[in-house]
Amino acid sequence: HWFTGHDPTIADRLFVELIDYVRASSSTSVNSALTILGGVTSEAAVAAVVPVLMDFVTESYQNRVAIEALGRIGSPLAAPVIPVLCRLVLESIDEEDRGRSHHAATALGRIGLPEGCEVVPSLINLLNHPEKTKRYKAAETLGWIGSPAADIAVSALLASLMDPDIDPRCF
Repeated sequence: HWFTGHDPTIADRLFVELIDYVRASSSTSVNSALTILGGVTSEAAVAAVVPVLMDFVTESYQNRVAIEALGRIGSPLAAPVIPVLCRLVLESIDEEDRGRSHHAATALGRIGLPEGCEVVPSLINLLNHPEKTKRYKAAETLGWIGSPAADIAVSALLASLMDPDIDPRCF
């Protein structure tokens, strides 16, 4: 967004150089570069940046930064990363540290979920899990995904709250 009002050809050249730097570097400054790449707005820049960020989504050290950058872009052009983000959301239900899940779920909400995506129905199923921690994390993750993708979860959340066997404080 900080390129608004600047010559787009200069911005595009800068992003190309930044992409080259990210691909060639192994330093911790890559996190800063990935964060900057998440600020792209032009369609051409997004199309170039999304594959680079996708390469980092599966890397353990820098995946959160890349996921967060994809979420900030929030473009349908980032759709190829949706299956990876869905997998990360569901895998991270069992993790102590919820940062990766938070960024992945938020990115999914901003990018948009395609018809037939199974992450929301899977999270809805977890609302009835015997372990209260999993129920809580599923409800929390649905909130991070947000509207309109997770709107179908509202009736399931209400039904769970009415279940006498489930403590509503677990949500």
